[in-house]
Amino acid sequence: MKKIQLVILSFAIAVAANAQINLTNQIDSVSYSLGADIGSNLKKSGAEDINLDIFIQAMKDAIGSENQLIAEEERMQIIRSYFQSLQSKKYGKNKDGRRVFFKSEQNK
Repeated sequence: MKKIQLVILSFAIAVAANAQINLTNQIDSVSYSLGADIGSNLKKSGAEDINLDIFIQAMKDAIGSENQLIAEEERMQIIRSYFQSLQSKKYGKNKDGRRVFFKSEQNK
């Protein structure tokens, strides 16, 4: 019986996750557009691995209450550090390649 309930629950979650969103008014369209824009920017930045559940909860906290788990100044430092790390990973490989190129050019 528990297996059947688990299968039904899993199916219901999968269906809900893939449900079509209906944009019926301007607020719906703006809401979707903001979400798509933020998502696109995160993807372009290489920050695709964020935890979406926590991300959405943080947005709800920021919009709906004064209680946030991390103070604004600390949030800015965390974000800055994360994106600096992403850039180092992305451009660090190119940096090594440039060194090799310039050293080979010096030897000519």
